[in-house]
Amino acid sequence: MERNADRIEYGEDDLIRIDEIEYRHFGSSDQGHRLQRADDYRLFVEYSHTEMAELEGSERYRRHPAWFSTGNARARERSAVTCLAEIPTREHPKILWKNEYVARFLELQKRGEVSSSNRGMEAAIAKIAEEVNKLPCAAISPNIKGKQRKLRSGTMTSTREPPSYRTLQRWLRTFKECAKTPYALRDNYRNCGSHVAPLEPEAEKLMIEVAEEYATQGKPSQDGLYLKLAAEIDALNKDRPSDAALTLPSKRQFIIRIRSLDKFWVYARRYTLEAAERKFAAVEYGLDVSRIGQRIEIDEWTVDLQTLLVRTGVWNVLSSESRKDVRRVRMCLYVAIDCASRCVLAMRLAPNACAAEAVATIRMIISDKSHLSAGANTIGPWFMSTGIGKLVTDWGSGYRSEECRRVVRSMGATFEHPPAGRPHLRGRVERMFSTIKSQFLGYFTGRTSSNVVEKGLYDPGTGASIPVDDLARNLVRYVVDDYHNRPHDGLGGETPRNAWIRLRRENGRLPVPDRHTQRAIFGIKTECVLDNSGVEILGLRYQSRELHDWFTRKGIHDVAIRLDPEDVGHASVLLGDDWLTVPCLSKEVRGLPLKVWQESSLDLSKRYADEAKLSRPILLATVRDLSAIGLQRKLEAGIAEELDTPETLEQARKALTFGFSLPNWDEDDREQQPTDLLDNIIPVPASIPGEAAQPDQSQTPSTVPAWRMGGLSEDVP
Repeated sequence: MERNADRIEYGEDDLIRIDEIEYRHFGSSDQGHRLQRADDYRLFVEYSHTEMAELEGSERYRRHPAWFSTGNARARERSAVTCLAEIPTREHPKILWKNEYVARFLELQKRGEVSSSNRGMEAAIAKIAEEVNKLPCAAISPNIKGKQRKLRSGTMTSTREPPSYRTLQRWLRTFKECAKTPYALRDNYRNCGSHVAPLEPEAEKLMIEVAEEYATQGKPSQDGLYLKLAAEIDALNKDRPSDAALTLPSKRQFIIRIRSLDKFWVYARRYTLEAAERKFAAVEYGLDVSRIGQRIEIDEWTVDLQTLLVRTGVWNVLSSESRKDVRRVRMCLYVAIDCASRCVLAMRLAPNACAAEAVATIRMIISDKSHLSAGANTIGPWFMSTGIGKLVTDWGSGYRSEECRRVVRSMGATFEHPPAGRPHLRGRVERMFSTIKSQFLGYFTGRTSSNVVEKGLYDPGTGASIPVDDLARNLVRYVVDDYHNRPHDGLGGETPRNAWIRLRRENGRLPVPDRHTQRAIFGIKTECVLDNSGVEILGLRYQSRELHDWFTRKGIHDVAIRLDPEDVGHASVLLGDDWLTVPCLSKEVRGLPLKVWQESSLDLSKRYADEAKLSRPILLATVRDLSAIGLQRKLEAGIAEELDTPETLEQARKALTFGFSLPNWDEDDREQQPTDLLDNIIPVPASIPGEAAQPDQSQTPSTVPAWRMGGLSEDVP
């Protein structure tokens, strides 16, 4: 026998259920217990005493004492339950009242104070009644519903009539035959059948047919169908003799018949199968995600708000008449949310849903958004960014596009498309749209309605009062300062911001792609001519030793190039099957956004088209001024900023004067100028807690070629 084993003593007729398999206790020894399968007596299983003690406290284990005894089998057959707890509460008082009479009589009989004769039992009943009538189970009061309740003064109560000696004899016989189990004294009134007179077969059939018409897409009412049933039975009775007339079921009987129909079948017939599947879908605990970026849900939603398609500054100076001509639109809002922390990782406002906006939202997930929160004047920063493990989307055309799928696969992430018509499988982002609608849109006029009844006479177009850029800034402020700091039920009352910080500390987050990989994935793709000076686009030349080596082997030809809209300081050139990162020879533009350089190059080409050579101070002054303007516009646009696309890049190239390019300044000129082109112009956001600072690529020796080509001397080490 095991030392210090916790030995359990089972009865011979005990039923033991382990993992939904029923066993009968067959015997015990010093080593453990032997159990016999209840469904096959030839099979046995053995458990040690320690194992049985551990099972006793687990959910896998259940025990029914004396289950296989003859008395317990009769008690279950008579009461249709396995224990008193399974009987409805309203029946408990009477069962306990019966048990008091039986138990007290057996106790008196054991002490020899009563006899089993008829007169002896009558005397015993009278004696027992005096004591039992004082118990709560003997009282009958209104609305007691099987529970002990304090009654108001003046409430009329009564006690149960004592049983006759024959009734007590029947209770005693049942009690002894059923192994003295109290629930065997349950009344059989539940088996009395229906008190309603049975219908004729023809009337019963007709009632069933009419009741099933409730499950049709016409959505008839129960009252209307009952009138139809009455009319049809009345029509049939006109051709029948009075003694053979069909009985009209009561309205209550007809409604009970309708309610007995299968609920899923009725809902599917009245609405659609998809609607029934959504309504009756099983509710589970939810997703098992514990790491930031492990599962990200993204979707778009047409905002239920009429918005003014004009910037705030323009709207403020328009006259009342001019304001009437401003176009009203409903913008499309893209949202990406992290399922583990419930933090919003990306938002984009666009006039229409398209693949380009979906890709821009995906890039926003992995990007720093501090400039957006600064532009919206939020109290806290929007510092959340992460790599992507699994991206969950619907079957929208933008997410099914080749470009979107290429971007996600290039990042090493996986796609998941739940079946159409199952929004609960993307419940995090769908719930976010409902939260924005209920908590944010209520502050503004111009809200649209889901139906004409809700809309009434209200015209949302006339009530539109917020421009697009204002809506974008306020959305950012709501998410960063309100939603991220509000207790979330799905997080057990924790705020999304605190959940992000906790999960990042405990499990970390997925890494984001490096800047060169991002350029190769998200960069705007176009084609340029490769020659001995490298590649040139928008007046900027990109050259490196590897690129020149490729040129010496292939000669002058067209190559594919990707330009990062966030930084024109480097470009990715496709050489064969591989992307090569090539720096711009003008290090002054490194870190400069594409939009700023487009405006700068266009301005320079117009103002100095006739000059043979541009002076570097002119370039610096122009870029410095336009950088400040571009930053201000970016902050104003926020999440509604227009995208850079291959089409806009091609338009910018055509707008430049033919042959415009930056000259090769002498090294002396470079040294006389400040190295930081945007010094004191673009504020540097505070570093994000836990994020490593990015190195200054402009000061990395490997990115600045130590040699020159195309008119400058070569200093090749």
